[in-house]
Amino acid sequence: MTNGVERYVSGARIAERVARLAEIGGLPNGGMNRLPFTPEDRAARDLFARWLSDLGLPVRVDGAGNVIGRREGGDPTAPVVMAGSHLDTQPMGGRFDGIAGVLTALEAAEAMGAAGFVHRHPVEIVDFAAEESMGRFDVSMPGSRAMVGALKSEDLELRCRLTGETLREAMGSIGIDLSRLAAAERPLGSIKAVVELHIEQGPHLEEAGKQIGVVTTVAGSVRYHCVLEGQQAHSGALPMAYRRDALCGAAELLLAVERAAKAQASPPVVGTVGYMDYEPRSPVIIPGRVRMIIDVRSVDAAARDAVAADIEAAARRIAVARRLHLEWRLSSGFPPTPLARAVVDTITRACEDLGVSSMPMPSGAGHDAMTLGRRFPAGMLFVPSVGGISHAPQELTRTEDLEAGAKVLCRALCMLAA
Repeated sequence: MTNGVERYVSGARIAERVARLAEIGGLPNGGMNRLPFTPEDRAARDLFARWLSDLGLPVRVDGAGNVIGRREGGDPTAPVVMAGSHLDTQPMGGRFDGIAGVLTALEAAEAMGAAGFVHRHPVEIVDFAAEESMGRFDVSMPGSRAMVGALKSEDLELRCRLTGETLREAMGSIGIDLSRLAAAERPLGSIKAVVELHIEQGPHLEEAGKQIGVVTTVAGSVRYHCVLEGQQAHSGALPMAYRRDALCGAAELLLAVERAAKAQASPPVVGTVGYMDYEPRSPVIIPGRVRMIIDVRSVDAAARDAVAADIEAAARRIAVARRLHLEWRLSSGFPPTPLARAVVDTITRACEDLGVSSMPMPSGAGHDAMTLGRRFPAGMLFVPSVGGISHAPQELTRTEDLEAGAKVLCRALCMLAA
């Protein structure tokens, strides 16, 4: 029976662990700077491993750096029920993104132990390595990608935009044994279900007055690297008519991204220029070269691709009009990912059993559950983000919402593992 296990869930304990993790890489403004594969990341991973050990769970780190605690089931050979998220953060990020999913999964395991819950399927609690790796490297979610065999050897040679070190070097610097990378892949049938709790990172739950969002689909993304090259020149001496200012072209393209995404209202598409760099950086030099990364997302692949095509066409028009050289390259992309109906229904039923208000909704952001969902049944539940703010120091999810989410997660895991 699964009834009653969730009563052992403690919101206060979750909040205490959130505060403890926030001491690692914390910033004076309340934000977080715990980038993947840094000493701060390692310290957080070590603390999580200690918490798992304190619950009596054996802990291992696989060849991709995923930290895994295992609560054994009655049948150790049965497919695993997995829960977790990530502990690394964006630069100047918040203290709940990813962290909430890891700590509520840990809390669910603690509640199972306190209740003496007996289950057939093993339950694994996971910190997926480097979900936020795009903050440093041009590769997303290497930890969960390795679990589905999608992390390639060439990915390990990608260089950090900040330090120049390769992904291989960064992973090795915190003790990850990449000689065991292939063994991190999980074969078909080895995982019964993956359940990831995450903060919503948007305003919809708060606006609707709901405690839980049951995610049905994760949006698909395409990401483009764009370089605009003009002519570096003296800012005072060259007349305006002669200029080939790459930064002005980039500014025009940035607004074209916004216009194209806004024009596609239903189904909605979002477009963002999240990274832009230009050179040289001097108040007396006309910028000669700009590099941008453009991200376009939607749960509807056709709408997303149409907007992306409009943006590319705008980039080419701008380049011609301003006499700039354009480099345009698709760097990554993945389709929208519908989540497993059986897992979605289990989460919905857990909400109903506990009397917790919920609503179905898509996820605009990518998550580890999305990556794992390409091979294994996966589901997600969202808890509210105050003001819809995330990836910022002001990111906040209230303790009562974390506790409600942890109880739903715990009940869903018990149902799946029993």
